[in-house]
Amino acid sequence: MKKLVAVLIFVCAVTVWCATDRVTFPGEIVGQAQLHLTALFAVLGFGMLVFRRTLKVAGIFIAATAVNFYLIHTAAPFFPPDGAPTTKGASFRVMSFNIWKDNPDQKQVIAEIKRVNPDIVQLLETYSGTYRHILDKLGAEYPFHYPPIKEVVPQSRILLSKLPFTANERVKGAGGYQNKLLDAKFEIDGETVRFIGTHYTSPRDGKRTAARNAQIADTLYYLIGSDKPKTHVIVAGDMNSAYWRPSFKEFTRLAGLNVNRDILNPVPTWPAYLPKFAGVPIDYILTSPNLCTNNVMTGEASGSDHRPIYTDMSICGKNETQ
Repeated sequence: MKKLVAVLIFVCAVTVWCATDRVTFPGEIVGQAQLHLTALFAVLGFGMLVFRRTLKVAGIFIAATAVNFYLIHTAAPFFPPDGAPTTKGASFRVMSFNIWKDNPDQKQVIAEIKRVNPDIVQLLETYSGTYRHILDKLGAEYPFHYPPIKEVVPQSRILLSKLPFTANERVKGAGGYQNKLLDAKFEIDGETVRFIGTHYTSPRDGKRTAARNAQIADTLYYLIGSDKPKTHVIVAGDMNSAYWRPSFKEFTRLAGLNVNRDILNPVPTWPAYLPKFAGVPIDYILTSPNLCTNNVMTGEASGSDHRPIYTDMSICGKNETQ
């Protein structure tokens, strides 16, 4: 009986901790690993069931698997497009890649961009020298870019595009750190597509975890508080959070953004030196409902500690009869 109670308390505590903790560093570590813990609970529960070992304990682990599966699954709701998802035009490909500030091989990065061949690509943690080299090799294919090289600071975010756009950077304090958002506008098929580039603080301790959550909240306020015409929205970047974490789940739900992945296809992106099944999804291309997207895919790490992500999307229209 004592063993049964101990197991019950353990799995309940872990599940509640994953679902509710927002600020402590240990809670962040456990929460980011919730998908892996769910898999562990499933292996333990069904393993005990198969070998008929401690069936009551097996039942607890199986129940914990079901609860955590539900929590992760519902963290990525699908917001359908208005009316019928009729495609208005050809698809375009969007890519986001944290190339890593210590990446020793720019050639691999350039080769990966060429291989994926995106129409719009955001690169994170770049330096002016890296930017110049990339433009030297890819400038003919990507004639539109932001920011100007003279404005690049260490670990900057840059945007390269085959399509013309206008852009600015919005900077605001959040949780003791700055939340820098790249806000770009494209005109695609006669409609405005807004690209918000992000790179949140990595949650390496309690203070940085709180700062990351504050940056997520600030981005939400920026999106829903912008006095701008209705647009199609892409929010992309290294967000340093699994999509089932409380703050991130709240952000996508209130902003009405599709995560474009689920528990059966979580698309892990970090750390790239581990097998994909051992990784965590922290890089995203989130989209508003009227952008129809295909599955988000990962590319080759190319010397980075992150895998790049990319997806094809197109503008969805309403029913012609509406």
